[in-house]
Amino acid sequence: DQDGLMVPVGNSLRDYHSVISGSPLENFINARAYLTQKFTYLVQLLEATKDSDGISLLDSTLVVLTTDMGDGTSHTQGDAPFLLAGGKSFLRTNRLVEGLGYTHLDLMDTVSTLMGVPSAYYGKGPIAAIIK
Repeated sequence: DQDGLMVPVGNSLRDYHSVISGSPLENFINARAYLTQKFTYLVQLLEATKDSDGISLLDSTLVVLTTDMGDGTSHTQGDAPFLLAGGKSFLRTNRLVEGLGYTHLDLMDTVSTLMGVPSAYYGKGPIAAIIK
């Protein structure tokens, strides 16, 4: 849910929804860069933090960065970015998967499958190319 999510644009905070739908492209790029920096920080913290067995928390955690639209101005789902980090214990890692034909709904199916949620699919089902 994007309600109330504020992102920096220039010297001020702006509502994320207004930035991705109808704002100048530069604002969208800056907002996504900001969110990607926060994502990176979280991933680095998880990598540096070890569990009781001395294994990185990132290995057993899946961090997902995506958006519900590839183009907020036209409200289309095509070309929406999916960025996954971690999950080494249950994902095929260190790979780039051709995303043509997948939507954020298929990603939701994949994540819910990994979490053990019964098959209540939103899209076409899990993206098999990334599941061990």
